[in-house]
Amino acid sequence: MDPKSELKLIEDILSKINSKMTSEELISYALTKICSVYDFLSCGIITYDKMTGDLRVKISKGLSHQFVKTFHEKKTKGIIEEVLKNEMALLINKDHPHYNKEEFRFEHDYEVLYVTPLRIGGEVIGAIYFDSTNKDMFSESDLNFLSDFANICALVIDHTNLLDYIVKTSDHDSLTGLYSYKYFHEALDREMMHAKRADYPVALFLASIGHLGDYNSVFGHIAGDQAVITTANIIKECIRSNDIPARYGNKFIIIFPESDAQGVSQLAERICKRMDDEAFKGKAPKPTLRIGIASFPRDGMEEQELITHAERNLFEAKRRGGNSYVY
Repeated sequence: MDPKSELKLIEDILSKINSKMTSEELISYALTKICSVYDFLSCGIITYDKMTGDLRVKISKGLSHQFVKTFHEKKTKGIIEEVLKNEMALLINKDHPHYNKEEFRFEHDYEVLYVTPLRIGGEVIGAIYFDSTNKDMFSESDLNFLSDFANICALVIDHTNLLDYIVKTSDHDSLTGLYSYKYFHEALDREMMHAKRADYPVALFLASIGHLGDYNSVFGHIAGDQAVITTANIIKECIRSNDIPARYGNKFIIIFPESDAQGVSQLAERICKRMDDEAFKGKAPKPTLRIGIASFPRDGMEEQELITHAERNLFEAKRRGGNSYVY
């Protein structure tokens, strides 16, 4: 491909970065564009998870679903593992000792195969490969361009990962993974408006962990953080997929669309039982969960009224002690 066409292709891909396309859509678009220019049998991006060591086909062109599934199930990944280990590109043709060997090809026999690492900030995060039946495919200029193309794909992955992280951290509590205080208020306002229009109830569940300070003193603050995470996980496991759990300062708060206080009290009882029987069994001091429940329209017609009523019930649950709830 001539330099002018190469530049146009790169500019076309980069122009899509700030569009509404997801990373998968954008990378798929990039691979489709490059396949339209070169005569590839297949091409694809394999990402590497440093924490788990997993290699996954992120996006591919020309591979069957069955092959991708089989690739993920393999214990060894041959050529990809070699490229990641050495952190160097690899070009295989008929003169290479690994030419068309089972672990050094993808779905098809090829005349030439090129695999190069994907790097973000100097760290290898995966690899991109291209194979072809055209033995003259990868000239020096082709390899230089494909190296640049790999850098563009790494940039796309890095950019979209950053955006995903920014959105997630702005909407979620970093310790528990629950929604943030800010997100909760936006969601409650939205649910209250829907409830008023559609005439259905909305319940609020406000909870705090008792004896957490004493628990920290005995077991340390890392264990205290784990106690908060354990409690959050119990809550997440007990609620429905459309309920909205959030971290509310040092408390937990949950919005239950189309639910009343009595219905939520049954869930609160299950959560309290799990706190009693599973989460901190044998621990002393033992963290407890105190829960106050309120519902619209019974306990208030506006957001602040509802929260205030839940806080009053929470205070009463604290007075009772243990794992308890009041509605």
